Amino acid sequence: MWKESTMAGAEGGACEASAEGVDMSRMRRERFHKLLAGASWMAEYGNPDTDDWNFMKRYSAYHNLDPDAKYPPFLMTTSTRDDRVHPYHARAFVKRLAEIGKAESVFYYENIEGGHGGAADSKQQAFMTILYIEFLKKTIGAHKTLGKL
Repeated sequence: MWKESTMAGAEGGACEASAEGVDMSRMRRERFHKLLAGASWMAEYGNPDTDDWNFMKRYSAYHNLDPDAKYPPFLMTTSTRDDRVHPYHARAFVKRLAEIGKAESVFYYENIEGGHGGAADSKQQAFMTILYIEFLKKTIGAHKTLGKL
């Protein structure tokens, strides 16, 4: 987390990633168990094919997007080769934001290599870090204070 009095930025991955405190890792809660390792998470998250769905949909970031809400600039990254959290979740979330007219400040990057951590090596990890910093600079003006860190 990086924060200045008038600006805030957060970065996370898999279960750490959040927007307004909502778990972003398996955004389409009704489908997470059908992709890759998703079935192994049902003990923790519930089974959306049962009555669990009535509870699960209340904290599904995908299902709670509001066309009338104002969302901050958003950078969604994923890896085509993520073997734990399928890139479909990130793709579907960004597509849904576009469908409700909220894509003007959404940025998407999908690494064709990498894996669950998003990068295959140190060079790619450095690129992802710079991508995040550039996103902060362009969206919330972080360049004005990053030099003070």
